[in-house]
Amino acid sequence: MTVKPQYIQRILVIGAGRGGLAMLDLFREDPMINIIGIIDTDPQAPALEIARKHGILDFTDLSEAIEASRPCLAFNLTGDDSITAYIESQLGSENIIGGFQARFIWTLLTRLKQTNEQIIALAHHDSLTGLPNRILFYDRLNQAITRALRDKESIAVLYLDLDGFKHINDTLGHDAGDALLREAAKRIMACVRESDTVARIGGDEFTVILCNAQ
Repeated sequence: MTVKPQYIQRILVIGAGRGGLAMLDLFREDPMINIIGIIDTDPQAPALEIARKHGILDFTDLSEAIEASRPCLAFNLTGDDSITAYIESQLGSENIIGGFQARFIWTLLTRLKQTNEQIIALAHHDSLTGLPNRILFYDRLNQAITRALRDKESIAVLYLDLDGFKHINDTLGHDAGDALLREAAKRIMACVRESDTVARIGGDEFTVILCNAQ
C-alpha cells in the first residue's frame, strides 16, 4: 500500500528507554507513521542502537534533533516537564505529547508490546512444555538447512515418540500424561546443546534438530 506523503505522520521520539523500544517495535514498519528520529542523552541506549540498524536518525542533543526533524509530532517519553515546555516553544503546543498523555501512551505501548510478544510466543511454542511447536520447528529446520548448505556443514533431525503413552493417559489420567510429557521435554533438552532445537510437534511426538552434526 502506497500512502501519500501528506498523510504520513512524522514522529520524533524523545527517550530511548522501554517506551522508545515499544514505539520502534510497534510503529517502525507502519505505513502511516514515519519515525524520523529518536533522542536520548545516553548514546548507548538500546532503542538508539535499534534505530541505527534501521536507518532512523539518532540524537543526543535535543535542539539538533528538533531542527533535523521538523515538521514533526514529538513524543516526550522522559517524564521531564521542562523538556515538554522547551519543545512547545520550538514546535508549538499542538505538536508535543508529554506529561500525563505521554506517560499514558508509554504505559499503553509497553503493555501492547508485552501482549504482542506473548501472542507470538503462544503461536510458536507448545503451551504444555514450552518447547517450539510444529510451526517454529519447520522454521528452525529451514534456517538450519540454509546454514548447513552455506557453511558446508551437516545437520541431523531426530524423531521421538513415547512408547505406551496412550496407556498412561487411559489408566492414570491426562494430568499424569501431561506431567510425563513435561518431564520428557526436560530430559530431551538436557541431552542437547543450546544451539540445537527440541520441539513438540503433537501428542507424544518430539523432534530434535542437531546443527553441525558430526
